[in-house]
Amino acid sequence: MSLLEIDDLSVRFPTSRGEVRAVDRVSFRVERGEMLGLAGESGCGKTTTALAVPRLLPDAAVVEARRIALDGRDLVPLSEHEMEAVRWRDVAIVFQGAMNALNPVQSVRDQILEPIRLHEPEVSGAAARARVDELLEQVGISIRRGRDYPHEFSGGMRQRVMIAMALACRPKLLIADEPVTALDVMIQAQILALLRDLRDELGIAMILISHDLSVIAEACDRTVIMYAGRVAEAGGSGPMFEHPAHPYTRALIGAFPDLTSERVLIDGIPGAPPDLRAIILGCPYVPRCPLAIERCRVEQPALREVGAGHLSACHRAEDVA
Repeated sequence: MSLLEIDDLSVRFPTSRGEVRAVDRVSFRVERGEMLGLAGESGCGKTTTALAVPRLLPDAAVVEARRIALDGRDLVPLSEHEMEAVRWRDVAIVFQGAMNALNPVQSVRDQILEPIRLHEPEVSGAAARARVDELLEQVGISIRRGRDYPHEFSGGMRQRVMIAMALACRPKLLIADEPVTALDVMIQAQILALLRDLRDELGIAMILISHDLSVIAEACDRTVIMYAGRVAEAGGSGPMFEHPAHPYTRALIGAFPDLTSERVLIDGIPGAPPDLRAIILGCPYVPRCPLAIERCRVEQPALREVGAGHLSACHRAEDVA
């Protein structure tokens, strides 16, 4: 049994200009101890999908799903009070933008202590403080720095604090939302190495959200590519990036420079993503796709297997390579 099973998840947001279908019938699995990447352009629905698991979306969001099961327990019918016990203890989040996520007037130690006190009141003060010290050491921060405040840390160190806080209650699933955005390349590598080491050491599963395919390819076992709120392609990161089976995945890969070859202008993706308020009958990628045929305009492609564990929502998946 997979640790996380998402079946037929849809998320809509009502607006004054019409309803936005941010996530449209998304399904995927996260295995135990696995690091899964969620990738795609900004606005493709990857963060909305992830936040639907711990139910942290705005109140206006309309969330529908056949099943969102964490360790065999369906979260869909749970009340808000019951979900409070799930957050941090079973699923935790490293939010994007550590400086905005941390409280500027509380020390780092107090902020890591807070979820332990809230969700594990049976733990003594001494044991909780000892766990905070252990967490700081695990993420590479000196125990002495626990008395410091967020503004006294660099961007990379604040991200480490966020990771320590997310691990405070020893969750089964960690969601990392753009954990290395706005960090320089060396710090990015350190944070990704830290996440991998923690995954191996603690045995927890992770969802890594990023628009940067180089980050996903380096860190993740499997990858789900999203476009216009739908899953475009999913599979093992290595095989999928070597042999993409969706034109969008191929275009994303082509948009990254090859550092091993001569310097050339990279190929961008022409056009723009579709308006998610509109009803899309066929494939949402049609206006930007060089392989589109008439069938693509009138029939939505189903997510189908094109290789061992490799899925693609493209009528012409076999022609992409």
